[in-house]
Amino acid sequence: MISERRKRATLPWIATAFCAALSLLTICQNLWLSVVNHSDYGGWAIGFLCFLPICFYWVGVAMSKMQREISELRKQVAELQRDNGRELG
Repeated sequence: MISERRKRATLPWIATAFCAALSLLTICQNLWLSVVNHSDYGGWAIGFLCFLPICFYWVGVAMSKMQREISELRKQVAELQRDNGRELG
């Protein structure tokens, strides 16, 4: 079973991995069809498909950073609430 912490850590990168897998499959298929049919089937798309996962990578970086910041803010709020409770009690 995967822990909740590990799920949160890998979640931003799932879209990148999925996009990379789909891009790789499409590139391989286009290259195979080009070899078999001796045509330029989908040759224009190879550059696009190679860099498409990079978009998801940068979104994953931003999501990961936001998750880290939210976690730090939650810790700070918990500490402030704990400290505030001591002063009142």
